[in-house]
Amino acid sequence: MKSLRLAVIGGGVIGAKHAELISNYRGVDLVGISDIDQSVNSLADQYKVAFYNELEDLLLTQRPDGVIISVPNSQHQTVARICAKHKIHMLIEKPIADSIESADRITEIAESEQVHVLVGHHRRHSSLVKKTKDLIDDNDFGRLIGVSMLWALYKPEDYFEIEWKRKKPGGGPLFINLIHEIDLLRHLCGEIVEVYAKASSETRKFEVEDSMVISVEFASGALGNIFASDSSASPWSYELTTHENKYYYPVDENCYYFLGSKQSLSFPKMELWNYENTESSGWQYPIKKSSNLPDEVDPLVEQLKHFCDVIKGNALPYVSCRDAKKSLAVVLSIIESIEKKLPVTISK
Repeated sequence: MKSLRLAVIGGGVIGAKHAELISNYRGVDLVGISDIDQSVNSLADQYKVAFYNELEDLLLTQRPDGVIISVPNSQHQTVARICAKHKIHMLIEKPIADSIESADRITEIAESEQVHVLVGHHRRHSSLVKKTKDLIDDNDFGRLIGVSMLWALYKPEDYFEIEWKRKKPGGGPLFINLIHEIDLLRHLCGEIVEVYAKASSETRKFEVEDSMVISVEFASGALGNIFASDSSASPWSYELTTHENKYYYPVDENCYYFLGSKQSLSFPKMELWNYENTESSGWQYPIKKSSNLPDEVDPLVEQLKHFCDVIKGNALPYVSCRDAKKSLAVVLSIIESIEKKLPVTISK
């Protein structure tokens, strides 16, 4: 069978990771890398593929079946328009865009040109996340009452040597990191209808936030909260606890808790708690714990596999433009809540 031809647009940290994944994935050929930064040529040399400063040159010369777009959020719409014009399917890194208007335009462009767009909320492809959704959706779990999330770790000082990571908009953990938590909340617990958030930059004194607390209300009536900080000496985060990304130091801790009327679940240790006898429920009765760990997979590899299926016409995007836009809308509403110091209802 003919190998799929994929190209990477944007050769930063994430783009380089995608290039590595493609080069190691059977049945897929990395055919080129495009970036306005000439120094990214070294990445293309590493994988022995052509480098292009001009995106149009890459698309016309290599004619890829699909592209992975990992440029800054503000450039997503421009790049997507060019790729769609050439009838090329796209995997766009999260968030889909930097504004609702831009997200809508990307959706319109893709639908008009009849190309598929998969948005890179890759954690949805995690076996831990899929198992969590199965358990929460099961009738045995009962009604979801609430969820508590911790995203707390310490970003090293050299992380902030790049100026835009210290500046608004988009440089803080909300847009870079917490978009993952928000997307998982929606995916696992249902649509979010209201948020109330506060943020602080008192630890590092940068323009962007370094800590925040977010309260959320779901359409189901369930409630949730997130405490987030990238300036705390702590391990309680998806990155450190799931062991999915080998870059991060692994710890055997939990970072999320899902609370139901019949069962509750800790994540990622996947410990399910419930009473041994439903007729004898209460704080004076025994409550048991069982482990529900799934087989380990690399979500980024699973996402690439799914993208290939989308290109071949064997699947629809697991995270569509319209779906990803809803996660972006929640993040933008959190920013609005912080600025106004008020609860904000999510626009439908």
